Amino acid sequence: MLLLWVIAVGLVLLWWLYFFRLNFVAELAISFLPYIFVGLFFLGVVLLVVGLFLLIRKRQNKNLISPLFLITLSSFFLSFLYGSDFFSFYSLNYQEHLVEDSLKVYYANILYTNDHYDALKEAVEDANPDIVMLVEFSDEHAEALKEYFKRSFPYVSRNSWSTKLAGDIVFSKYPILDFMVWNPYDLGKWRYSYLRLDTREIFNKEIYLYLVHTSAPVSLYNFDMRNEQLAKVSRGFLDDQAGRSLDDPVLMIGDFNLSPWSAFYQRLESAFSGYLVNALQGRQPTYTRSLWDQNWAVSHIDHLFVSPNVEVGELEVADLLGSDHNPFIFTFSIQ
Repeated sequence: MLLLWVIAVGLVLLWWLYFFRLNFVAELAISFLPYIFVGLFFLGVVLLVVGLFLLIRKRQNKNLISPLFLITLSSFFLSFLYGSDFFSFYSLNYQEHLVEDSLKVYYANILYTNDHYDALKEAVEDANPDIVMLVEFSDEHAEALKEYFKRSFPYVSRNSWSTKLAGDIVFSKYPILDFMVWNPYDLGKWRYSYLRLDTREIFNKEIYLYLVHTSAPVSLYNFDMRNEQLAKVSRGFLDDQAGRSLDDPVLMIGDFNLSPWSAFYQRLESAFSGYLVNALQGRQPTYTRSLWDQNWAVSHIDHLFVSPNVEVGELEVADLLGSDHNPFIFTFSIQ
């Protein structure tokens, strides 16, 4: 009976997490929603088997059958709710497709302490991208890899948001026309870069790129800071969009430290409505963050938002030695 009480309290907590997601605890838990969904389903199966066993032996433990039935039903229903959120974002039937006249992008949070410089160089070489977008790119990375990147990518823009970390950086085979670290807002640390590339040679259009990296919500202070940064991203984007045409291609990519099931993700998505869509939505699960270097503890906190006229083709979630994130490599074209 004590075990049933413990399970019941746990389920009450999960009900609360599902409907009240605007707090720090819920934000951390909801980042691992797929595990909650699967765990609840298997808990329901176990409880169902136990309940059937007790029902067969109904002369014993009669007082357990009714509460066990309610807890089992609650577990399955909660699993359905969390599972609905999971499948509303992902599709297990998505088929990759090729796009013509495309550019290839290599994006990664490389981890500022990552000293596997040759591994990063080889990963970029193997991908053979036209654009490389990296966050947590440190001064040590810059020094160790400057000759390679200088030789391979003639154009570069760099946004430094602390004295310890070089911040984010974009390498390009196409001219970077201007580099904007915007704008009416005090961007502070761990923010974003905004730049324009001359891709008229291939698309007959310029493209606008955002590279985002918000604070990780590992504490209540960082949670509040990240939410403020996300609000600045959305406000800054809308200000930028006011000066652009709806036909201007836009890509926003980065480590948002935000899962697709977060209430704050829904706010960001609402701000982008009509302008940007998440190119990872509708695809197969894209887990990009590993905890403690374990592939069984993963979450989806890196995102790729694009304007409706940007078509994303093949997308590969790759590995990078020394990083706690998985890079992704994708091709895109302009419709």
